[in-house]
Amino acid sequence: METAPQHLEPTSHLQPVVVPQEAPRTTPEIPIGRIPVLDISPVYEGGRWPAKAAVGEVVPIWATVFREGHDAVAATAVLYGPDGNEKQRSPMVSTNPGLSRWAGSLQPDAEGDWTFAVEGWSDPYATWLHDATVKFAAGIDQELMLAEGQLLLERILESNVSRSPESKAVLEGAAHQITDTSKSWDARLYAMTSP
Repeated sequence: METAPQHLEPTSHLQPVVVPQEAPRTTPEIPIGRIPVLDISPVYEGGRWPAKAAVGEVVPIWATVFREGHDAVAATAVLYGPDGNEKQRSPMVSTNPGLSRWAGSLQPDAEGDWTFAVEGWSDPYATWLHDATVKFAAGIDQELMLAEGQLLLERILESNVSRSPESKAVLEGAAHQITDTSKSWDARLYAMTSP
């Protein structure tokens, strides 16, 4: 997961805050990673001055997030309070699918020097969903895509992510449905793609 931090100061006054010098520019000797996070905003004067917001104001966050290869990518905006602790996490949405621009929003709830980051991450489910729907529409590799979906669900269920009993039951039900060969391929795919 790649993270690019930015500074956000939610105050109503316009006092400039000195921000540490910019990080060194990326050179060929320093790779930028598999999922670059670039062109983050809000930022003023190339990061020289912090963005400002009023307490309770919804702050739009933008970034360019992409990756090498064909796998899907996703992004999350993360807000850190003046104490340095994470206060809010907000999923970002692609504003122009296929062109790497993502948008989200954060909302500071007190005065102080806040910071935010944009995390770019690989999205295995979106990758599987894209491949499965394309192959099902073409009528090829349905059983293979269902088997890959089952493996993906198993990995999700085995992960250490805490989830509600209801969410766990939905995932387990989908894992059971996708392996039920008495059902049609479309019904099994629906188990993996329904809300």
